[in-house]
Amino acid sequence: MKDSKLIPRLLALESSKDRGPLANLRRWWSPATRHYAFPVIARLAGGTALDRPEICLVAALFAEHPNHSRKAGDIGATCRLIAGQNPESFEAHFRRLLSSQDLASDLAPNLLKIIRRAKKGPLPVNYEILESDLTRWNHSAEKIKIRWAKSYYSVPSADLLDTPETSAS
Repeated sequence: MKDSKLIPRLLALESSKDRGPLANLRRWWSPATRHYAFPVIARLAGGTALDRPEICLVAALFAEHPNHSRKAGDIGATCRLIAGQNPESFEAHFRRLLSSQDLASDLAPNLLKIIRRAKKGPLPVNYEILESDLTRWNHSAEKIKIRWAKSYYSVPSADLLDTPETSAS
């Protein structure tokens, strides 16, 4: 994917003193108030972005939790961090995310729940990877889900060293 200007523009918007645009982006979640987000999205990504639900979704998710880090990994890695030491307790949420098919009706509300959980952490999100994944969703959803699953279910090497079996020796 070519370098997107959306995330740098969202970061600039977040660092500005004007909180109105982010508030308007958060109104995207309700069909009754979504029109408040349209001018902000058009200014950030161009008028044609309004025809691209993945761009609108990334902007609305960022407005919910504007904590971006390139080191955060994909959404599977973020879910793994949310789950912490007990991934079984979060697995139902993650499986719901993986079962999503349609970007707008399935994936969007599941991602919103994940982003709100990350906000409680507070855990950063890599919105650049998320934007790339959502842009390719309609053509590569299964590949993206597999990558997310690998990130979530992979055991970090530090965890392997600190298992109860090796700690007891």
